[in-house]
Amino acid sequence: MWEDVKSVRELLSYKRYKPAYELMKKSISIAVKENNHEAIITFLRKEMILLNMSGDPNQTSLFCKLVAEHCLALGLQIEDYSEQCRVLNVEMDWYSEEYKRIVRKLHSLDSFTALHVILATFENLNQGLLGAKPTKLDRVFYSFYVYGMEADFESGISALNRMLKLWKEGSQIGTFKGKFKELPYVADAFVDLRYQLAPIIRGLNYLEWLTKEISLNHVTMNVYEHEVSFIIRDKEEFLRYKLPFIRDTARMQNVLRNKGKIEEYFGWGSQEIDYSTVIKIKESGDDFKVNIDQNTFTAAYKRATETAYQNHLLIIEDMYITNLHELKIKDKSISVLDVFFFYYCLHTLALIYFQGTKHFIQTTGKEARAPYLVIEKGQIAEIFKPILTTVLKRTIDSKEIDQMINLFTFGSDKIYDLYYKPLIQLGDKVIIIPSLFMMNNFSKTFLHHMKMLGVNLADRGDDFEKAVQDLLTEYGFDVYPTPMPYSYKYNEKQYDGDIDLIAKKGDHLFIGQLKNRLEPLEPQDYRGADKKIKKGVEQAEQAVLYINRNKDEFCTRFGISRKELDRLEIYPFVLVSCFYGSGQIQGNIPVIDASALHRFLEEGEIRVHVVGKKEETYSRSIRTPGEVLSEEFKQFLIKPYFLSEDVYGVHLATRHAYEINGRKFIIGPKEVWHEKYDNSLIAQSVEYFGEKGLDLFDDND
Repeated sequence: MWEDVKSVRELLSYKRYKPAYELMKKSISIAVKENNHEAIITFLRKEMILLNMSGDPNQTSLFCKLVAEHCLALGLQIEDYSEQCRVLNVEMDWYSEEYKRIVRKLHSLDSFTALHVILATFENLNQGLLGAKPTKLDRVFYSFYVYGMEADFESGISALNRMLKLWKEGSQIGTFKGKFKELPYVADAFVDLRYQLAPIIRGLNYLEWLTKEISLNHVTMNVYEHEVSFIIRDKEEFLRYKLPFIRDTARMQNVLRNKGKIEEYFGWGSQEIDYSTVIKIKESGDDFKVNIDQNTFTAAYKRATETAYQNHLLIIEDMYITNLHELKIKDKSISVLDVFFFYYCLHTLALIYFQGTKHFIQTTGKEARAPYLVIEKGQIAEIFKPILTTVLKRTIDSKEIDQMINLFTFGSDKIYDLYYKPLIQLGDKVIIIPSLFMMNNFSKTFLHHMKMLGVNLADRGDDFEKAVQDLLTEYGFDVYPTPMPYSYKYNEKQYDGDIDLIAKKGDHLFIGQLKNRLEPLEPQDYRGADKKIKKGVEQAEQAVLYINRNKDEFCTRFGISRKELDRLEIYPFVLVSCFYGSGQIQGNIPVIDASALHRFLEEGEIRVHVVGKKEETYSRSIRTPGEVLSEEFKQFLIKPYFLSEDVYGVHLATRHAYEINGRKFIIGPKEVWHEKYDNSLIAQSVEYFGEKGLDLFDDND
């Protein structure tokens, strides 16, 4: 089935629903004859075959519905899932028709005016979202506040992706029929269209997010007059997909909290930009112009450099990639490191314009007519070349600047994702959407982007293994200095492999298989991640078999006696570089992530910080202080701290809701967050800070 997906997708893209159905029907029928029922259901869910996100209601009736009926007729147990897909398809088809109505109005405009309406709608929403300050209650539940804000922002960006793809394709084939008029007219005349656009697109986007959630998680659907709820059944399954995102949000907040340390590292002091001199508000008070000279750019670039350094550290921590300067982009004369620093030059322009727009809004109390920056390509080259030449220690010419602009242009390389491609080109002009650069988790999106461009991220030697070996050695483990290859025969069968990590501590011999990969972003990505983890588990099992079948050989190589080996408990595990998969146990072999390993060994505690009061923290130990005890390390592998109900239980019990066509659509676990609160780490920290006399609801800090 998996091999037919590409062909089916291609047929669907051309609205050839009958041949797409026939091919899918044939593929599923063959799999049923082979008795692969579970594999078929997994395929249907991961590839979201029964869900229609094309925008054409005909795909629902002529493909999705027929495939579902065929599967049910063959006895596949998908009754609940197919009904959930049907309900969501009905809503998506309705929103698709509303979406088409909005699109027809956009097509009556000229291309530039349509682009302005789209950008002004979403960028002003993002300005409001990012400019909001947490309330007193938000400060206590700050991780919830940040998680909610990020979810809202990503929903808006996904909606903007959809609209910009429509705009770009329409511009290429001449769909926009209107005649251009001056920008002030544009800004004033299409306010109604802008207010219609946002809720329709965001509603459709929420539905698409729901489709991914019900495809990842098995849910029970309840349909009421004013509400449709999707209650997650399998808690472990939910943990596997949801917890990585929650932990990553917490990790990024910790990164931002430590920004002061980065500023101290560079040591150039704080140089605030006076935005009242950077922007000039027009006499009417309705608009502004921005003046970006070299001094302003350099001052802002220092701040961007600090952020770039943080993200470089995160790339090293996430993927142990230390050779960005050596990695090349296919068919380009530029390196990955060139592109990395170019992005932060763009980030600098975005920061200046974002803060300038913020100053305008605060000064006038009005929305910005054009909350996005339009700049000549030549001006970008003029500003960027001196900085990049200095940073990269080689001359950067205009041709390379053009290459990098094209590389980050929306739709280039057939990639329609603003996190990867945040620029829009209009002839010799470039449009920069500022909020994209303020909220992009660049250390992750950059690596995914480079991978999509064919950069070989696997070509990084043994950095991950070496880093883990050094870490365990530092904390008193007796570590074999390299991976240990093996080759032997047993019962006439040949066995070959490598043991990535061998570490002895106390009464334990820890055997680790290391898997360095990117965090999955889409439902389709999880299949590859699961295969990688499964392979690691199998390798760990084989490593233990090698040791037990070849004890004398192993002892000689590792440098211990047979007597010592016999007294040791051999404990295998899989170590992953990403959050996904961590905390599960497969076949008695635990899977743990590198971030948790660092926290256990280096910090030995988890902490809750008071927002705005950096010096105040509540901490709890996760291991005995001092020397690492091997039994505690084993228990950490079996049940790491982040699986404790009181750590992330409240976060995991949070439900999401959005009004869709007059009904509230809700998804979440059976538990509700307030039932988890009393025994949570958050409640304990609130009590602790209260005992210290800290008023957590005081905004004056």
